[in-house]
Amino acid sequence: MFGWFNNPDREAKQLNKDSGAILDSVVKGSPAVVGRAVAEQTQAAIDEGHEKGRNSPDLYQPIIDHYRTMNADARRNRNQVAMSAFSLTIIYLRAEMLGPKAVPARQGIDEFLGSWAHLKEDLKDET
Repeated sequence: MFGWFNNPDREAKQLNKDSGAILDSVVKGSPAVVGRAVAEQTQAAIDEGHEKGRNSPDLYQPIIDHYRTMNADARRNRNQVAMSAFSLTIIYLRAEMLGPKAVPARQGIDEFLGSWAHLKEDLKDET
C-alpha cells in the first residue's frame, strides 16, 4: 500500500487521507470503549516502534513491516481494534519517515491519542 510509486508527495497525501478516514471510523462509528482500546494499543505500538527504531525514522521500515504482518493477522481474525491500532501505527511511523509533508496525518493521530491521555494518567494513579 505504501510506497508503491516511490512518490513521497503522493504517499504523504494518501497517509493524510487514510489517517482521517480511520480516525473518523473509530471516533464516530464505534463505542467509546473501542476508541479507548484503539488509543491504548496505538500508543503502545508507537512507543514500541520508537524504542526499537531508536527514535530514528531511517530505522522504522523493518518495524513497519512487522506491524503490517500484525495488521494482516488482525484483519484475518476480524479484530477491528487491533486492525485500526496497527493501521494508525503504520501511518504514524511512515508519516515520521516522510517528514513535513505528512504532518497532518501525525497531528490527527496525536490529537486522537491526546483525547484519551487522561485515562492513561488515571490508570497510573490507581496503581
